[in-house]
Amino acid sequence: MFRKRKNRVVNLCFWLVLFISNASSAQYFGNNAFQVPFVGWMGFDTTAGGLVDPALNQPWQSTDQVQLGFGYMRTLMSGYRLWYTVQTGLGFGYTKNYEQAAHQIVIGINVASGLRYNFLEKRHRPFIAAQGEYLHFFNLDAGTGRAFWIGILFGPGYEWIFGNNMGIQLETGAHALFDLLNPVRYTWASRLSYTLYF
Repeated sequence: MFRKRKNRVVNLCFWLVLFISNASSAQYFGNNAFQVPFVGWMGFDTTAGGLVDPALNQPWQSTDQVQLGFGYMRTLMSGYRLWYTVQTGLGFGYTKNYEQAAHQIVIGINVASGLRYNFLEKRHRPFIAAQGEYLHFFNLDAGTGRAFWIGILFGPGYEWIFGNNMGIQLETGAHALFDLLNPVRYTWASRLSYTLYF
């Protein structure tokens, strides 16, 4: 009698551990994720002004911008290596007095969408990402330069999963942006985000 009860308890514990393990794995390997929020820094005239050739292009007309935004990711294949990503961020900087009022705040929006490839699948996930993007400055005066650009970004990143469905992600990238009237100009950006998988 005692042996039967012992076997039942052992079997119950086994199936309970297996169930919890499977449930955790389902969360840990979620097919979707939100980045809520991310904070970032995008280089313009403060740190990336030297990347703009003054003989070919006007300055950005904005200092570097602090960004705040959100993103979404969805896996595109089994193994959790290839992901579709989309990110939207608002940036805040200042004009550098290019025929503008002193200390005028420049607000920008940056929308990017593309692919991310994870080199590893577990808790430590280094990755590389490539995205197309749109950048727009809302409150620059007409006639002082372009206020919108389209382009591509490419760069590495690293994500650490610290819970069954949560992670911290750091990414950086080089951006090539152009408008319809001027040559390509280059800049950089970095973002730190909290990811929630489901």
